[in-house]
Amino acid sequence: MLTYGSYLSRKESIGRSAFWVVILDTSIALVAGLIVFPVGFTLAGFDPSSSGPGLLFITLPELFATMPAGAFFGAAFFVLLALAALTSAISLLEIPVSHCIDQFKWSRKKSVGVIAGSAFLLSIPCALAGGAVDFLTNFTAPAWGGDYLQFTATIWNNFALPIGGLLLSIFVGWVWGVDKAIEELVRDHAWFPAPRLWGVLIRYVAPVAIVIVLLTGIWPLFV
Repeated sequence: MLTYGSYLSRKESIGRSAFWVVILDTSIALVAGLIVFPVGFTLAGFDPSSSGPGLLFITLPELFATMPAGAFFGAAFFVLLALAALTSAISLLEIPVSHCIDQFKWSRKKSVGVIAGSAFLLSIPCALAGGAVDFLTNFTAPAWGGDYLQFTATIWNNFALPIGGLLLSIFVGWVWGVDKAIEELVRDHAWFPAPRLWGVLIRYVAPVAIVIVLLTGIWPLFV
């Protein structure tokens, strides 16, 4: 959102864009859940709490194997997953790439090469964590995911994402200021519903809610 939002013109409505992102993303997630879990419960040993790489690369292939034309749907699913990962990687890499271009005056080719190459090297241990290397396969305690890939997923999902959201809400609500943020959001008559309510949410409700999410994700790792 940071990447694509930075390229929007001031006439674009961030409120409308955010509204449709939330609606479509949540709707697709609900539809996926309504498909995966009913089919999953037909399998012996299906773990309804499975998520992340285990759900994608172990549980779902078993589901596809039980379906008519499962090979076709499984292949289509992983092709779409690869496209989703690629487009997500482009938007994620654009932030450090843009930073290197602006801060260090690098060319775009150099920035993309350095950032993408670094990400590739950092991903190698994750690729070797599924049994290829014993040390990476048994990297941590089971509560942390066990293998290195699950460990990194736990670090980013349970720690980095909530902390990033918390810092962002604090910056917008308390450092930059709600009034300045609202002024930017409604510039050129852009549509943005209930800006004052949004200000209360971003200053008070969001930080508290994110701290609760953060503690909920952290607590099971230490008990």
